[in-house]
Amino acid sequence: SILDGLHDHSTSTKNQGVQAICINSTHSPPGTGKAIPCATLSINRGGKRTWRDHILGTYCTSIAACSSLLAIGTFDGTVYLYGTSPTSGWDSGISFRSHAPFVMTGSVVSLFFRESKADAKERSKMEILVLTSDGAFGVYSIIPSQKLLYKGSVLAPMNQMSLSTSNQTSHSNNIVSLPELVRIFTTESAHVIVVLCHAKNKNTPFGGMIQGFVFNRDMEVWTRISDGRFVYSNFYTTVPISKLSSGLLSSLDETVKGGKHGQPQKKGMMETSAASMYYLQEDDEHCLQSFATRAHCEDRLACALALQSSFDFKHWFSLYIRQLCIEADSDQLRFIIDIFLNDRHSDEHTGDGEVSCWWLSPGSSVLGLNKRDLVEQVIIPEMSKNRSLQRLMYEISTELNST
Repeated sequence: SILDGLHDHSTSTKNQGVQAICINSTHSPPGTGKAIPCATLSINRGGKRTWRDHILGTYCTSIAACSSLLAIGTFDGTVYLYGTSPTSGWDSGISFRSHAPFVMTGSVVSLFFRESKADAKERSKMEILVLTSDGAFGVYSIIPSQKLLYKGSVLAPMNQMSLSTSNQTSHSNNIVSLPELVRIFTTESAHVIVVLCHAKNKNTPFGGMIQGFVFNRDMEVWTRISDGRFVYSNFYTTVPISKLSSGLLSSLDETVKGGKHGQPQKKGMMETSAASMYYLQEDDEHCLQSFATRAHCEDRLACALALQSSFDFKHWFSLYIRQLCIEADSDQLRFIIDIFLNDRHSDEHTGDGEVSCWWLSPGSSVLGLNKRDLVEQVIIPEMSKNRSLQRLMYEISTELNST
């Protein structure tokens, strides 16, 4: 169960100085003669309790809130929604049970609200993500209408991390343990992100102790977007990536590198597994590092596309081109330039080139980034730093000026 290790007896959420606290306890109602579980939800404002409610017969396992709703998830698999004042919001310090309880398939592990601010003509939209102990998750619309948007399961990435640990040992000694949930949330672009952490043991899983995954709604599969398998890359650094790029992928990478409790994962922890990703019989560390760096950049570019993050795409594209120019790989540079200067026409043109196989698209941009500008502003300047690439740079510059 994902609830393994969850023993907290209180949980809380804050909203602009108003605090909501849910405390688990046991009560013995008069005449019953036995203790029953109880979750007590309180709202405090300015250090004083202004409202309270009791949920009898179960314990609180998760709590979340947005501007006008608060959700309580319980051990018996129920989600309780509470509303507040439509004018003063949570500053009123008062709440009420606004919806009939929703019954899920297992104990509620995590809740997450996503609120989209409306303009003057439209109402706000509110969605809630619910994860249960059987690994199932669902994203539901609460406002303006109640309906299921999409659903799935987190068991696939959990099993993948477990298998990546167990396949390093003999099958007779396999003890498969599921990783722990660090965080699950939805993004503004309607992606579900889950971050998992594997329990410490002698066998470090391929990809590191912490890994991040994104759910592909159309394909109903998970894709891995952040892990530690590229420690041999020149660009795998302990410097916070958020200082270099402001994209979602960068923040996820920073979380993964920071470890569960903010302790960076050391290169030694991944040395054996990372090396086996590339040259199992390769003695040349420089060659290993070169291929690891290229793979790292290409992987980050693909993940930036999966998250539709133009900030991350441009950041990693710049690093990718820098590495190719340092190595003076004219063939690979020519290959990339041909992709970006592709002027084919197609009836399937989407206008922005944002298709799953973007390099096959005749669109002039990718994720809103103009392909020609990327060649002129990223590739040409990097090529100018290497003398052995001057001939190719002149050829490309002439081609750009003639079109």
